[in-house]
Amino acid sequence: MKKKRIIIITIILIIALAGFFILKPKPETTTDQEWYTIENITFDQENNKISGISISSYKGEVEVYLPDDIDTSKLKDGQNVQVLAGPGMTMSLPPQLMNCQEIKIIE
Repeated sequence: MKKKRIIIITIILIIALAGFFILKPKPETTTDQEWYTIENITFDQENNKISGISISSYKGEVEVYLPDDIDTSKLKDGQNVQVLAGPGMTMSLPPQLMNCQEIKIIE
């Protein structure tokens, strides 16, 4: 009788655990990117990056390495820009916004 009870409890636990892993919600594929406003940029053409002061959710000096497919022909030192990036940021000094997708010059 005790063995039957142990076997039944074990089977119930196995089914419950299997159900948890099968029915576990899958992470959403949304990106948590946001627009960062960066003032008074310095554009480093050689390294394809901009540096400046972020005045958005993160406040302070940042660097952004730009992907090769972004048009940088209109970027000039001293401009203000908006960068769609994130959600990651390095812990280096200065911090680097990661996964830049788009850049807009603020007129």
